[in-house]
Amino acid sequence: MMDRRRLLAGAAAGGALAAIGPVRAMARTTGAQDASAAFNALMDRIAQEMLLSDPEALTMLGMDRGPMADARFKLSDRSQAKVEADKAKFVAAMKDMAAIDRNALPAKEQVYHDSLTFFGETVMQGYAFPYGGGMFPSPYTISQLGGSYQQIPDFLDSQHRIEAADDAEAYLSRLSDFARSLDDERERMQIDYAAGAVPPDFVIDRTLTQMEAITGTAAAQSVMTQSIARRTAEKNIPGDWAARAEAILTDAVYPAIQRQAEALKAVRAGATHDAGVWRLPDGEAYYRYGLKNYTTSSLSPDEVHQMGLEQVAEISARADALLKAQGMTQGTVGERIAAIGADPRFVYPNTDEAKEELLQELNVQMAAMQARLPDYFGRLPKSPCEIRRVPKAIEAGAPGGYYQAPALDGSRPGAYYINLRDTAEWPKWMLPTLTYHEATPGHHHQIALQMEQPDTPLLMKVMGFSAYSEGWGLYSE
Repeated sequence: MMDRRRLLAGAAAGGALAAIGPVRAMARTTGAQDASAAFNALMDRIAQEMLLSDPEALTMLGMDRGPMADARFKLSDRSQAKVEADKAKFVAAMKDMAAIDRNALPAKEQVYHDSLTFFGETVMQGYAFPYGGGMFPSPYTISQLGGSYQQIPDFLDSQHRIEAADDAEAYLSRLSDFARSLDDERERMQIDYAAGAVPPDFVIDRTLTQMEAITGTAAAQSVMTQSIARRTAEKNIPGDWAARAEAILTDAVYPAIQRQAEALKAVRAGATHDAGVWRLPDGEAYYRYGLKNYTTSSLSPDEVHQMGLEQVAEISARADALLKAQGMTQGTVGERIAAIGADPRFVYPNTDEAKEELLQELNVQMAAMQARLPDYFGRLPKSPCEIRRVPKAIEAGAPGGYYQAPALDGSRPGAYYINLRDTAEWPKWMLPTLTYHEATPGHHHQIALQMEQPDTPLLMKVMGFSAYSEGWGLYSE
């Protein structure tokens, strides 16, 4: 969930850091003032180079206007050549970081330095593996949870602004660029496969299901066509936008998605059902890298596993007592909870009308919680948070819920997405927990406040760690 929910905090922030331009070698500084100035200059340079080099990041942050408006016409470069160039630049950036005397920095900047150092060291640890790109622990370039085929349609619909004809032209330019992104990723898929990182069979199957849902929709009815048609009409922008989008989908985008699908089908017969990364080359080390990346912990996999077993046992014992108090004594804890989840009293009908009712109820729950926040928090986010349904085209393999951060300039609210592929997955008694985790007082509260901090360097506004954000979400529940 992290790569979609916090596009700039973690994975995408890493891609941004790796996209910096040449940085001057810095002599080791000794005075506190010199060290602070050097460190802040480096953070500012990294952040600015990130925005200038990544068109999608600019749009996500709401900064694709004015002198950086040309970014609206492009998608991010997803080629292997860009991946390799970014690695080299990032290593150089971290060498420059090491030249700054951490102990000479003020206390707050020492925290920033430690955070950036840990992040960089972990990212570079991932570079040792010949698959997955190295920025965060995802061994497959394309899966049911990631890839431009899944991300770009929603990005264009929910984040690319259309206020004037020039914005609509930029939308179509990005739509044309989508085919190149898909083909670049296909080349990286082949590199993954050659390195021994073929996804398990169920990942391939779910990915193909989602791709077929996109290409199986008539181009005229695609969200990518309907989005530009609807929004240009709302703004009274004349032009044959829908027909032009339909032609791009038919001639370029759909064939490129089909080429990715064929690449997946070519390895399907030899794919295993084993999901564990231990089957990959140097898989045990890759697992330890992933554990460190997501938890920031030095605990071993066995220690974390044992902790999990102990926590499950403790929670199960508490749940057992609560269930027995309700007269539910038969079966395991899991079986009894499953029975409650299947109780028709708690399940919305699996219809579009009922799903709309469910979304309305979530908004009621969030508004009620929002009203209580001043009793517990001294600062509240300025940015609102919307509740949206995961796009139908990707809901088959998408996670149950995820969060999308707001734009820095306030032009786009935060959003919490819920997957409504089957309402049976969301009995009514589970919904408040999801809302409190994803929106308020969970991810939206924490992340929006982080981004709205006026005295925080831009880099620290957008960088994050899964252990912290997911820890806060869990605490919020």
